Amino acid sequence: MEQNDTKQQHYESVYRADRWAKRFITAGGYGIIVSILAILLFLVYQSLPLGQNASLKHLLSYPVTDTGNQVLLTGSDSYMEIFYTLDQAGRLNFYHISDGSLVLAEKLPLGEGEKLLSAARGSLGRDVFAAGSDSGRVITAEISMTAVFSDSGRVIVPSL
Repeated sequence: MEQNDTKQQHYESVYRADRWAKRFITAGGYGIIVSILAILLFLVYQSLPLGQNASLKHLLSYPVTDTGNQVLLTGSDSYMEIFYTLDQAGRLNFYHISDGSLVLAEKLPLGEGEKLLSAARGSLGRDVFAAGSDSGRVITAEISMTAVFSDSGRVIVPSL
């Protein structure tokens, strides 16, 4: 009789462990399904704007003076405080975005009567550019925008 009781207790113990294991495995399976559904919903949420119409937002307009020199290259610093223009005469002008005031004016080393025909940025991470002139020269330069911090706040200092 004692042997039957021991077998019965062992059977009940195994049966209880089996039920807990079944519940645990079922909960884990549901957890995986819920996780996959959450990932799919997140992907749908993130990709929905791709199917919508594009929109434009006006940030800045720059009045171009009629000097007869075409602007070949433009850019701005990462803080969107300073922007620059490079024209055919090799003038590199830096302006404040907030009010359009001139911060710095530089000139590329061009010869007498030499004009730039084209300019292209060489790197998205750095403001390196190359400009080709009508005499066949290629001029490369790097624009540096340095953030200087003081008690009055941050100031962007451009340089060529």
